[in-house]
Amino acid sequence: MANNKTKEAAVPAYEKFLYSVASFFKAQWKKIAIGAGVLILSLLIVVIVSLVNSSRFEKDFMRLDVLQETYASLDTLDETSTEYASTLSELEGSLQELASSSKAYPGLKAEYLLGQLAWNQKDFATAREHYLAVHENGRGIYLGAVALVNAAAASEELGEDAAALGQYQMVADSYGQDIAVAPRALFGEARIYEKTGDIDLARAVFQELADAYPSSEFARIAQNRLLVL
Repeated sequence: MANNKTKEAAVPAYEKFLYSVASFFKAQWKKIAIGAGVLILSLLIVVIVSLVNSSRFEKDFMRLDVLQETYASLDTLDETSTEYASTLSELEGSLQELASSSKAYPGLKAEYLLGQLAWNQKDFATAREHYLAVHENGRGIYLGAVALVNAAAASEELGEDAAALGQYQMVADSYGQDIAVAPRALFGEARIYEKTGDIDLARAVFQELADAYPSSEFARIAQNRLLVL
């Protein structure tokens, strides 16, 4: 009896561990196989979805390139011609389709171009709607900042100076003071103050513009305005 106990105690620990692992897999192999299958299937789905999205993204950019070329071609057409009218109508429809189907940059740029078309037709209310949509969905990117400044300009055209002032001020708040359109936004803000008779505020913002962006074209204009005010 003592010899048998000695032999049992002499079994190495790693062999017991291997035996336990083998027993576990033998008992649980069906569950493990099902789990592995689910994991592999999930990974395959992720890969397929990624490939589909990548392909769609590339196609949207290709569509955008074509639409931008069409937009540019409008400048070469006679605005009174039937060709201009048909090209414009087709372009608007295609831009609306892309804007509604893509939430990425191609869709945002399509929305922006719709704003540009409305602006060119002096439909400032519609233009502002498109610009604000780009800003709302494109926060953090340069196009969103440009759209917000354009929305402020559209508000000015509509005679809504208070709305324009808020939108100009929102540029720095939403996109930072280093964004390229920040000087333009400050200039618009100061100009509204000047127009509405708030001369002290106009001077302060013109001075802020001249100090913060000395190399900007708008800063040079601001310095000239400071000499007059």
